[in-house]
Amino acid sequence: TKKTQYLMLLQDWLIGMALLIFSHIIMIMIFEISDAIVEALSISMGGGIKWEIIKQMGGSFDSTTQVIALILYHWVNWLVIVFAIAYFKRFFWTCILVVFAPVMAIMYAFGQQTKQIYSNWLKEFALNAFVQPFHLIVYTVLVTFPMEIANGNNWTWSWNNGTEMIYC
Repeated sequence: TKKTQYLMLLQDWLIGMALLIFSHIIMIMIFEISDAIVEALSISMGGGIKWEIIKQMGGSFDSTTQVIALILYHWVNWLVIVFAIAYFKRFFWTCILVVFAPVMAIMYAFGQQTKQIYSNWLKEFALNAFVQPFHLIVYTVLVTFPMEIANGNNWTWSWNNGTEMIYC
């Protein structure tokens, strides 16, 4: 029984040391997968909504359309600032998780509760890394697709197409 207990402790220590050695490789792989998803999605999206608003605003001679496009442009700029702050917070939290990675790996060897702590840390780290691809997918579905639908039907920014404008 003591021999079994010592073998389990030795096994936990070996796993903890392996996690300590390979935790940075695990983190790099998570970052690389996240970057590959973001790269693939950003290539498929094209120019972006701000460029579309500027093109529509410059191409219209209707003052109402220009005012609406200007308001939308400033709204998008405000969202860029808000999301930049949110991403800075996420970046800071991810840096903290990276700093504590060796501590979490070593704590794995100290029993069942600390194994759960490492598991929670790894989930939190992976979720932080995959927030950006998720946001990009949501942005694509909620913003880019309606813009593509509107532009594909030779739609113009005017109040003549009020329901389409509200939808877009």
